[in-house]
Amino acid sequence: MQRRCTVLLCFLLLLTCGATRADGWISGTVADMLGRGVYEIAVWASSSDSGYTYSASTATDGSYTIALPAGTYTVGLRDPFHFRTQIKHGVVVRDGRTTPLNFTLYNTVWTDDPIWFVNWHRVYAQSFIADGSSLVKVTARVASDPTNINVSIHEGGPDGAQIGPVRTLYAGSSGRGTVAWHAGEVPLVPGRQYTVVLRRPDNALWSTYMSRPLYFGADAYPDGCATVDGMVIPDLDLGITISCDNDGHATFYHVRHNNGGQWVGEAVQSFVANGSSLTSVSFTTGGVSNVWFVVSVHTAPSGGQTVGAPRYVRGWSDTPMMVCWSPGEVPLAPGQTYYLRIRRTTGEGFYIYLANSAYPNGQVYLNGIAQPGLDLGICVMTAEEYPGAVLPQLQVHSILTTNITSRSASLYWRTSAPADSRVEFGITTPYTHHVADPALQTIHEVTVDGLEPHTLYHFRVRSRADGYFEGISGDNTLLTLPETPNLLVNGGFETGTPAGWTSFGASDGVYEGPWFKSLQAYEGRYFIGWATNGGTRNGGVWQRVHATRGREYSFSAWAWTWCLSIPMYNLSVRIGIDPFGGTDPSASTVVWSPWSVHYDRWHPLWVRATAQADNITVFLQGHADSPAEWNIYAFDNAVLTERIQRFRVSGRITLSDFGGSPAGVPVEAQLRPAGSTVPIHTTVLSLDDVGNYTLTDVEPGSYDIAFKASHWLRAVVRDVQVVNADVNGVDVTLKNGDIDGDNEVTLFDFGQLVAAFGSMPGDTGWNPNADLDGDEEVTLFDFGVLVRHFGAIGEE
Repeated sequence: MQRRCTVLLCFLLLLTCGATRADGWISGTVADMLGRGVYEIAVWASSSDSGYTYSASTATDGSYTIALPAGTYTVGLRDPFHFRTQIKHGVVVRDGRTTPLNFTLYNTVWTDDPIWFVNWHRVYAQSFIADGSSLVKVTARVASDPTNINVSIHEGGPDGAQIGPVRTLYAGSSGRGTVAWHAGEVPLVPGRQYTVVLRRPDNALWSTYMSRPLYFGADAYPDGCATVDGMVIPDLDLGITISCDNDGHATFYHVRHNNGGQWVGEAVQSFVANGSSLTSVSFTTGGVSNVWFVVSVHTAPSGGQTVGAPRYVRGWSDTPMMVCWSPGEVPLAPGQTYYLRIRRTTGEGFYIYLANSAYPNGQVYLNGIAQPGLDLGICVMTAEEYPGAVLPQLQVHSILTTNITSRSASLYWRTSAPADSRVEFGITTPYTHHVADPALQTIHEVTVDGLEPHTLYHFRVRSRADGYFEGISGDNTLLTLPETPNLLVNGGFETGTPAGWTSFGASDGVYEGPWFKSLQAYEGRYFIGWATNGGTRNGGVWQRVHATRGREYSFSAWAWTWCLSIPMYNLSVRIGIDPFGGTDPSASTVVWSPWSVHYDRWHPLWVRATAQADNITVFLQGHADSPAEWNIYAFDNAVLTERIQRFRVSGRITLSDFGGSPAGVPVEAQLRPAGSTVPIHTTVLSLDDVGNYTLTDVEPGSYDIAFKASHWLRAVVRDVQVVNADVNGVDVTLKNGDIDGDNEVTLFDFGQLVAAFGSMPGDTGWNPNADLDGDEEVTLFDFGVLVRHFGAIGEE
């Protein structure tokens, strides 16, 4: 007995030493997808050497510091609502040194939820593009009375086939609720569209929160949008979080306790492994604080072989704990049952929280006795495969827009490792265009051409590199320069007065910086601004100008906001056009840009409308929702231009000597100034079954249009006049036989046809360009086509 007491005393001394000895530090920040620090996120560091776990919580700016012994650690963090568990492996701490370690929290869909639907609805839905093989968690917020909400996942849109079971979340008024599925329960195909649908079980009316273009006019989730009672709202997202398994880890199940708990000496949870290695376990206990727990994995519920190394963690009552392993430390065989054991290091009792039957093929054992229908309220993470689990995230940072003109812009960014470059962009989201560069580099610069003057574009950058998870930015915006004069009087407020503008609502004046927060004008010396201390604010200015009915007008202004003591999204700004020339900002005829926040930074707003009268009116408006110790907003450089009219040119392309369908045959079209061979714009046309095509967005002018298909010669239709209407009947016939694509039919084409003679798709010598007649076989008929046009030269 005396020997047992001595051993126990030594063990407790070891625990005390392990808890207090600190030879080094891990320090960094935990930021969300917008780069803002996240408050009260616990960061856990588990030693691969001793098995002990150390922790710290983030401060209001997202910073944290963990004091711990020198060694190698697996570091993880878990947020119960918004973000997936994150784990970083092989973090080395040296004596007397601080190891920097920052986390950026990513999710498939993550949006703020600052405003709620004033009008209640029955069914809310959010579409998204899957970036992982399984959906594991959805968090939503209820703005109406406390209620249960059914959450289901559907293929495609909200009326698509349901995938996996329905889960029910409960949230109080203005509160969040979370539902979860185990890995594989809601299988997804990365890259495909799915939709989350939320409704009350009784199909009654309720209200949730929505996201808006919060920061700098950007779209919270550019790949999807909200649907409310069957109505699609393209520029709106729900204020929800959607989590997929997208980082090489599989969430076996994220179980939130919902059935109270029991006082026990030991709790064991069985589970069937679906990954090759255990990487983390999160759990919550009660009744005792400042005590140590040991977490281990076994092959049987009591006794049995221990699998891998145990982990020790100090816990506090009703506070979630987390322990982590590096891949391979607890190896698992997928499909085999294992038993996760939680107990105090001293063998004394504790309170463990439980859930109603939640783990598939799992069961809880309390003090060695099976408890049918119950599971532990814990979260288990496994690695799908070792390489995927240890891949780092490719960091994308320092995004800049440079060399902005009326028709082009350059995008600049950096990556943490050499990677390729891709810019996705469009006037709306989802993006409609992209430009890519396969070259691997850490400093990226991509030029985007063919843009429209005085237009706001959404864009994001993304980069890929072997051995990393793809780096992808959030949505950003850029404003191209105008090509026509500003129609506004005193648009930059450089008179030093609001001349030309009329105030509505709260009214301040024109300022010369430095103003509040040392604010300087975006351009020139002056800007118009509003400020209040301890109050709300809603007002702005308007200006009415002459317009031409039926013409489109683009309106832009640069905006800035700042507030001191409440969340920055309290204060938002927008601009608008009344195409009927009215001066009431509350009129339903006003076409507004979305409300957005431009916190401590000038950024452009933009809106477009078609004049319906001989005058149109433009508005600059700011709105503060709640009293604060300083609400401030400002505008500068307001510009209104008449959009250059654009038209369509259409016709039919005849592909000579071709028996196949023209649909699917790519035809390059070059739009050139009349008499020139230098293209203004080049596009690849899509033909229909009879060869019809359409060129869009052609400005008034005189053009030559050159057409070239793969094995056809170039033909040019000259002096096409685009004045003030669409142009039809621009037809052309292309001569066949240019197999090598050099715009001539020569012996080189003959040689390629000989090399492919007799071949069909799938054969080694198959050359689709040698199949001149389109019958999917290179025969004498193709020789006949080539001979008929031998010596022909296409137009330049």
